[in-house]
Amino acid sequence: MTEQLEISSLQLPNNLTDSDAADFLEAGLLLDQIRLETWGNRDRISDPETRLVSWRQNDYSRLEVFLGKLGGKIVALSWISLPLHDNLHTGFMSVCVAAEHRKRGYGQLMLETVEKYAAAQGRSVLMSSTEHPADFDPATIAVLEPKSGTGAIPQFDAGVRFSLRHGYQLEQVERFSELRLPIEGAHLEELLRAAEAKAGTDYRLEFWQDRCPERLAESFAVANSRMSTDIPSAGLAVEAETWDIKRLRDMEQRFIEAGHRIDVCAAVHVPSGQIAAYTYFDYNQKKPQLISQEDTLVIREHRGKRLGMLVKAANVRRIQEELPQLEKAITWNAAENDHMLAINIELGFAPAGYDGEWQKDLRKGPANEQLDSD
Repeated sequence: MTEQLEISSLQLPNNLTDSDAADFLEAGLLLDQIRLETWGNRDRISDPETRLVSWRQNDYSRLEVFLGKLGGKIVALSWISLPLHDNLHTGFMSVCVAAEHRKRGYGQLMLETVEKYAAAQGRSVLMSSTEHPADFDPATIAVLEPKSGTGAIPQFDAGVRFSLRHGYQLEQVERFSELRLPIEGAHLEELLRAAEAKAGTDYRLEFWQDRCPERLAESFAVANSRMSTDIPSAGLAVEAETWDIKRLRDMEQRFIEAGHRIDVCAAVHVPSGQIAAYTYFDYNQKKPQLISQEDTLVIREHRGKRLGMLVKAANVRRIQEELPQLEKAITWNAAENDHMLAINIELGFAPAGYDGEWQKDLRKGPANEQLDSD
């Protein structure tokens, strides 16, 4: 007989040394364990300080974490992130169970908990993600293609089967890529010179660390808004995000509180003074050899001028000079985002894995009552 799971909400501590931080730290260890099982390294694992900052509620999102305990020990959890400013019909959620406690129905129970909570908060669409190392050959195993028609993930992966059983549809596949650093100098300069020649004199580069200069802050906020509309999102039910300077400063402050360094390169359109493209790196000094390539966007009206390569190559050159200890960069791209993928491939990024992006309309019913493999 399966032992009864005790489910409760996580109460976040004020800091990691508080007497009530034990559950938060234990929940993090479970998440870390599962990521290590999947990837075999800590590249995609958050440190506790970063996790605590990112899990705190702010004006734009709120996270609810549910713990599943046996005998006082956390063996399963689910969480949901709820947008508070826009996309108020959605939530992004995840469910995980410790390896030794799987196939007992605990995943089902944690999913039911998070789905019922989402519905009570007025959310009708839930999204989720599964992670898959690039160690499979689509020619030799069964794969599942997303509704977007581009990319594929292993069809019989446990997370894929769980998602399908419970009514989630695969909308999109993202390619997770790695770049070995440093990029050879001559190759980088060649890419940069070619991009500069294509862009011409109508664009100039601006660099900053952590906080956007006030003179560009409004334009950068607008560019962040466009990030939610100008990149491929397949059939995911996402609406445009509205950014202003307050939202921008809030994001910057959370990075600073987590101890991260943000290095931004933007291409400014000289005639208008507005940002036409930008990219940024997220550097966590607790992982001194690793850097994460985050958002890159060329605003639609300025495409076709190699601005994506211009800002990326310039930012790589800058970061290699300032952080010579770097050995690897990681990034994500929608599989159908041909133009940005082509830029990354030219820089030297190679596939390391794939993330499946899933979606479910809760109005079509709760999680299925199938417990055998959860």
